[in-house]
Amino acid sequence: MSEESRGIRTFASLTAGLFLLRILLGLTLLPPGVAMVASWIATAVFVGTPIVGLFFASRYGWSPKSAALPLVVGAAIHAGCALLARALPQVGLESVVVQAVEQIGIALWTLGLGALVATVIRDKNLLVPVALFLAGLDVFLVFNPEAPTAKLLRQNPEIFRSMAVTVPSARAAEPGKPTGAAVVSQAFVGPADLLFMATFFVALSKFNMRSKETARWLAPVMIGYLLVVLAPWGLNMLPALLPIGATVLIVNRKEFELTRQEKGMAWAVAAIAVGIGGFGIYRHVTYKPAGPAEPSTTVDGPGPPRRGATPPPASDGRSQ
Repeated sequence: MSEESRGIRTFASLTAGLFLLRILLGLTLLPPGVAMVASWIATAVFVGTPIVGLFFASRYGWSPKSAALPLVVGAAIHAGCALLARALPQVGLESVVVQAVEQIGIALWTLGLGALVATVIRDKNLLVPVALFLAGLDVFLVFNPEAPTAKLLRQNPEIFRSMAVTVPSARAAEPGKPTGAAVVSQAFVGPADLLFMATFFVALSKFNMRSKETARWLAPVMIGYLLVVLAPWGLNMLPALLPIGATVLIVNRKEFELTRQEKGMAWAVAAIAVGIGGFGIYRHVTYKPAGPAEPSTTVDGPGPPRRGATPPPASDGRSQ
């Protein structure tokens, strides 16, 4: 078996493993104490495993044609399952399975689109301004209350949930709580996070850079980042592309050989990124809503879904 085929098979195996684990968590009720520990373990597994999978998938010799297949197939699966999930009861085996298949679709199309974007990058030095700009843009989109991302989370949380990767939690067997099969989501991962991780990994493999070392660092960094968001510190939203880009640049810093002109461009992009991100934070601090916002109501209680490293804990009203 070639190295390329082994990478795709490993990605497929890890994705299938997460599919089965989602179903298992949706069908199983655990004692409260065990469920809490299992939920923390699930956080690490559902954040770290996709990163490892993307690393292995990046070894494939991607071209625009080969990237189009997972992109189209994944988008079709995602869209079809999202529509089907709306027609199904919120509790039941069918709902759990459909949502698990939906997550496979997201994994495929983000890989395909990320690989497609990476094929356009012709020079490894371009990864520096790309990572810097994306970090600043993500800070702006996450913190600015008038940005499309914040408006979507505030006004149409169900649309975001239907697009996001979910981090499921274990269900506790407690009196008064539903006992039927259901998926309880403790966090949400924006698809852009997976998309650009796929882009970076494919580009790193394409230019024979430190992709393995990047995966070794990125997985624990992102797990820790999400745990910070999940902690009861009021950090409802944190930009994930900031630690993603920083990890890629720091781990691969010796691989870049920028000319004087390229260094100047990188510093200019960094300044723009800081300006964009800083403006987003300023708007967040000074924002005054026009009127009291009416919270969306989920099965577990009121409140819109919150986005973080991957968006933080919130119950998925559609999937509960």
